[in-house]
Amino acid sequence: VTQEAEWDGFVLLGGENETVSALRSILSGVRPSRILENASLWVEMSPAEVKEATREGASALSKRRQTDLLNQVMEMAYSRGNGCLGGTETVEALDGGCVDILILSKGFVEANPDFADICVAKAFEQGADVRVFGSVPSEKLDEVGGGVGARLRFRPATFGELASAPPP
Repeated sequence: VTQEAEWDGFVLLGGENETVSALRSILSGVRPSRILENASLWVEMSPAEVKEATREGASALSKRRQTDLLNQVMEMAYSRGNGCLGGTETVEALDGGCVDILILSKGFVEANPDFADICVAKAFEQGADVRVFGSVPSEKLDEVGGGVGARLRFRPATFGELASAPPP
């Protein structure tokens, strides 16, 4: 279970509080961000009920992870660390090969499919991950970064000069 939850998986726990606490202690090697508790899960549930509870749990966990990543990128961008928001800085970061994770809102991808494809291709060329946000994280990314941003591997010394340079 620990290996499955290490990269892309998650663990959904349910049942009585004592059982959940015992399972949590056994899963000490799994990051807390990959564990979700659902008190409505019980042994007597039908497979369809378990499937629905799992779907809801996965959705909640995905939203939480997207929100955490967006908050991290925002904090790093605002402190001039390894994060950027907005099309200009993100393209500059992609061109510089310094993107670790490219983040896009669903609305941005739908409104700018060609530009989004170019950004995704550049991200993949440099081995970056790409995340497309849905729901509330997507709306927040639209608000703070026009639907696009990135967590960076490094921040170039010249970063942001294109946006602040006087026109030629």
